[in-house]
Amino acid sequence: MKILHLPLQVLGSEQVGQATGMREVFDEVVEFDYLNMPKDEANQKLKEIAKQKFDIGWFQLQETNWILPETLKEIKPYFKHLVQWNGDIREVVPEYQQKIGKYFDITYLGFDHIKQYQPYCNELKIMMIAVDPVEVTRHFQKQPQAIDKKNQEIKIEKLEKEYDVIFIGNHYGNQFPDSQFRLDLINLLRGKFNLKVFGFDWPFETERCPVKSQGYYYSRAKVCLSINHFNNVKYYAERLLWCLASGTPCVAKRTPNLEFLEGTHLLPFDDMDECVRLVGAVLDSPHQFDAMASRALSEVMKNHTWTNRFKQLRKDLNV
Repeated sequence: MKILHLPLQVLGSEQVGQATGMREVFDEVVEFDYLNMPKDEANQKLKEIAKQKFDIGWFQLQETNWILPETLKEIKPYFKHLVQWNGDIREVVPEYQQKIGKYFDITYLGFDHIKQYQPYCNELKIMMIAVDPVEVTRHFQKQPQAIDKKNQEIKIEKLEKEYDVIFIGNHYGNQFPDSQFRLDLINLLRGKFNLKVFGFDWPFETERCPVKSQGYYYSRAKVCLSINHFNNVKYYAERLLWCLASGTPCVAKRTPNLEFLEGTHLLPFDDMDECVRLVGAVLDSPHQFDAMASRALSEVMKNHTWTNRFKQLRKDLNV
């Protein structure tokens, strides 16, 4: 099968994992990085590429306003199936998404806002974000297999720990639902533990961490934190998968209906006091949670790679 891939390429966070997963699931993958050229040029180029005819078009457009609705209308006949994946969570449907949703056979959301998007799309499904198994495990001294085909747990190399607790993420003021909660919690944890924060625009001194280097830093900590801006809907940021694949015990803000199990893969919390208690418990008895960290890594490798997601795509399209 032949698929056209329009990834959302962001400098330093290129969609390598998506492309890798596609090549494992489809016979031919054609890449078009639509954001690397002016809008008019990108739309004209897409019209030319579409004439090659494809079984599937996979578009990650989100809120770019880059590929015009009239372009989608023109190219749609060249595809057996046209789908999009939108991982850019918003509580209000962006105007751009309202205009383009009707051109896709399936719109996948990386978050559970089905009811909000339903009026503007043909068919809606949930498809959470995924990771590239090589990217998230390259920090290990010995690479585990990309996919644990025999359902055996992946053994984690014992790495030297440089940090007690680590959080990687940026601060964006108070523009998201849980922005203030995250800031207050980080400040609380900084006062109680040796917490290392990577990111920008925090009201205290931090360092920056390249996106593709997250795994290295998570693996060198005794506890890694996953705290998102949206914790009231079924949704997990890529951060949680990086944490779970790091071999480090993960303490995470509880999010409803996720596939990861309490005590089996991670330690979830609802409030700040519970987070402090869980972080302290891991620091007091770190080896007690080694098996949990190993199971978490195996779960990500088995069920949360882009290869898994594109197998789901073929199943949903019955192709």
